[in-house]
Amino acid sequence: MTSLTRNHHATKRFNNGARLKIANHHPTVIPTVTQSNDVNNNSNNSGAVLAHYEHAHPDSLLEALNDLRLSRQLCDVTIVVGQHEYPCHKNVLAAASPYFRAMFTTSEMCESSQPSVTLNGVDPDAMFELIEYAYTSEITICENNVQSLLSAANLLMMQSVRDACSSFFERFLDETNAIGINCFAELHGTQELTKKAKRFVLKKFSQVVQQDEWLHVSAQKVIEFIKEDDLRITSEDEVYEACLRWLNHAPEQRKNDFHSILQHIRLAFLSPYILMDKVATCKIIQEDATCRELFHEALKYHLLVDRRPEMVSINSRLKPRTCSELSEVLVFLGGEDERVVVRGVEVYNPERYLNLFLF
Repeated sequence: MTSLTRNHHATKRFNNGARLKIANHHPTVIPTVTQSNDVNNNSNNSGAVLAHYEHAHPDSLLEALNDLRLSRQLCDVTIVVGQHEYPCHKNVLAAASPYFRAMFTTSEMCESSQPSVTLNGVDPDAMFELIEYAYTSEITICENNVQSLLSAANLLMMQSVRDACSSFFERFLDETNAIGINCFAELHGTQELTKKAKRFVLKKFSQVVQQDEWLHVSAQKVIEFIKEDDLRITSEDEVYEACLRWLNHAPEQRKNDFHSILQHIRLAFLSPYILMDKVATCKIIQEDATCRELFHEALKYHLLVDRRPEMVSINSRLKPRTCSELSEVLVFLGGEDERVVVRGVEVYNPERYLNLFLF
């Protein structure tokens, strides 16, 4: 359970990792008395001031408003979602949601004077939970309602609930759902969650592409992931194998998009065996002119070693990824030390500051 207070201090507590409850509470404020002089000594002193604040007042006020709602007293609007009707008070909804505030305070909008307002594209249960939250400052988020709550909270511009749903998603982000969360967050414009889910996919790419979500992702999303320079992989073979698995899941529907995906695979850094056994023999690559051109480009890189610097300078596909295991090193071969022939090979990696003695 997570408690979020209005003074922005928060503590988190999860039970069984499946539910999150947020509740807004007021801090305790000690009533203060301010006096200009000794009131007891001067009863006629009109400068005496008593500043009183009842810390329970906001909660009791919300409780009273909620009682009025539940008893359908003084309700001046009914929110209609599907077959469900929710009698409410406009001022409470307007205070909790900028969406409702604009609706009820803008005279040009017909809803401002209507006794009922119909909302389309909102889950009825999510709408009920958000109305409850507006009146009680409490809401329970779980695996079954987090998507519908985030969608509804995004529409109604209820930022605190939207942030709580994002935190729930982040808490349970793993290899099986990272792509789905990334797509869902992107659809609803939650940028921070979108970025975190994408970073997770890039970091755990080898595990993510083994899940079912990878097989159903769009070609555009595949490209979005594999084009990143900081894709965390041990070798480029992993990228090609993942894309080939994606292609073979629905080859007829996806073959026309595969040349766009192949452009973002660093074919030059595939092992020679993968290049010849799985790329050269792929029927879809053989039949597509762009794919064949990309294959020949990688083949030249493998065969014409002396021309690699020239190729790399004009083609970004011929540069290794920053997170790959490939790195530039200095190699020292043999030599002579005080008339003694040195037959060893020493490798120096300036990025890792390591000296490796091969033999």
